Amino acid sequence: MTTDTRPVFRMSGAGKCPRALSAERLGYIPTSAPSWLETAANEGKLHENWIVSQLQKDYIISESQIEVELDYPQFQLVGHIDGIAIEREGTNKAYLLEIKTMSQFEFQRWMKEAFLGFPTYADQIALYWQALKKDMGLKGILYVVKNRSSGYIQQFTMTQPPSDYNLVISKLIAVERAVTEDKLYEADFDPSSIECKRCNFRDQICLAEKEQLTKATEKALIEATEQVRQGRLLKTQGIALEEEGKTTLSNHCEAVSPDKKYFFDIDDIHAVRFHVKATSFTVNKKEGWQTRITDLRKVEENE
Repeated sequence: MTTDTRPVFRMSGAGKCPRALSAERLGYIPTSAPSWLETAANEGKLHENWIVSQLQKDYIISESQIEVELDYPQFQLVGHIDGIAIEREGTNKAYLLEIKTMSQFEFQRWMKEAFLGFPTYADQIALYWQALKKDMGLKGILYVVKNRSSGYIQQFTMTQPPSDYNLVISKLIAVERAVTEDKLYEADFDPSSIECKRCNFRDQICLAEKEQLTKATEKALIEATEQVRQGRLLKTQGIALEEEGKTTLSNHCEAVSPDKKYFFDIDDIHAVRFHVKATSFTVNKKEGWQTRITDLRKVEENE
């Protein structure tokens, strides 16, 4: 009996940086993941179960977490799908179901960048699709993304996956080629990339040769980081304090003159309440009463 010695890649992680994938194959020890990550994953499962219960109003959900495979001479790919969604009414079309839940920050990034900002998600669903599209007679992909903070859900269907699975396979073949030569895949570290910032192999494979700082330089740089954090805090506090003051001045104007133009000056602050009419060429401008606060000292300083 022949034992299959081919490596196994998880479809959920196949879209990761090829350098990190090669490090994993070569036995590099990753930095431990933060504890909150496991908590978020467990919370995400609860949200996914709730989403499935809601989808069942319009779809028959089956094949939840079944294992799917793709076989190649150099490796195997294995994944577990969220399910198959079949329309209850109409044409009874079947869709590959994929559910993602995200924090507020991640969801905002998703709404701005979609799959361009989440390439691992794009590659994951492309591999699921390739593994199932023939046997399951799928008509498309039902993709559901939930903001765990607000509860907002984005749901849409795709007739094709958002990335090319052939490119994923070519990358994995190149990774295996590097591993057989006992080398890390060549790739550049990008300090602005979220994937690079979060990579558990970052310090071992991309930042292994760190600059050795003198005590004086290290102290100066640590002070600089504290200045950045303190400045950010003061900026936030300053904005909140300014808005609180403006609200008090505006409330006074409204209390004195709720439906007539009104202004007053105090301590070099000019406050005026006036009516605004919406026009066809204004954007996001509502009709109603507004108050403008002008600091005359600031105006004089800038002259």
